[in-house]
Amino acid sequence: MQFPLRPEVPEKKIILEISPLMSADCAAFDASDRVLLVRREDNGLWALPGGVVEVGERPADAAVREAFEEVGLRAEAVALNGQYDSRSTGTNTPFHVVHLVYACRVTDASALRVSAETDDFGWFSRDRVPRLSPGHDVRVRDAFDRHEGKLTRQSFC
Repeated sequence: MQFPLRPEVPEKKIILEISPLMSADCAAFDASDRVLLVRREDNGLWALPGGVVEVGERPADAAVREAFEEVGLRAEAVALNGQYDSRSTGTNTPFHVVHLVYACRVTDASALRVSAETDDFGWFSRDRVPRLSPGHDVRVRDAFDRHEGKLTRQSFC
């Protein structure tokens, strides 16, 4: 039996007490080696585009879907950068979340825009990364390291 993870479903509380959530982020870089970040509407801080993997969805597909939903980016997941446990990376959530970050190749960035979940976006070099949402510092650092060839294996935090 599958339970949808929606706020109006009473089973959500039960599911979150027995199993961690899974989220997927998209680490996409432009031709100038800058990472795409979004400013979250809920806390005003910057993050990789991403969100919760839906029931029946492949995590890599979720990363691509979330990038499109949040900022209009069309991308293709090409590698798993790493797996990050919310309990050890400082993510600000009452739930146990396993974050998967995918290196994504940009296929179309011509229609970038904000959404209901974001109020800004931008491409940032490593030395210009703005204040990040809790838990994203290690994910963004590893994304740069992977993109620059400094991270040759998956990161597990």
